[in-house]
Amino acid sequence: MAYSLRLISKAELDVAAAIEWYFAIDKKLALDFFEELNAGLKLLQTYPVAFPTVHLDLRIFVLKRFPYKVVYLVNIDDTEIVIQSVTHDKRNPARWQDLAK
Repeated sequence: MAYSLRLISKAELDVAAAIEWYFAIDKKLALDFFEELNAGLKLLQTYPVAFPTVHLDLRIFVLKRFPYKVVYLVNIDDTEIVIQSVTHDKRNPARWQDLAK
């Protein structure tokens, strides 16, 4: 059973900023980022608890080619995945840990 997927507005802004950053470098790079992110999100929908819990109920999925991680919560009862942020690896972990509060 595939879980539904919801990005909070902060996560949507994260994705838009990352795509904008890569687009300024190279259009194909932006498309590659978008495609890898989408593939990862589809994987999360199929296997939502396959990735590690890192803080309280927050889980992380790391993109392979790009230095980004998807920080998310799984709502088992509603079969929903809530994307909290799409964060660059070099950002302070306290930033996404605050999302669990």
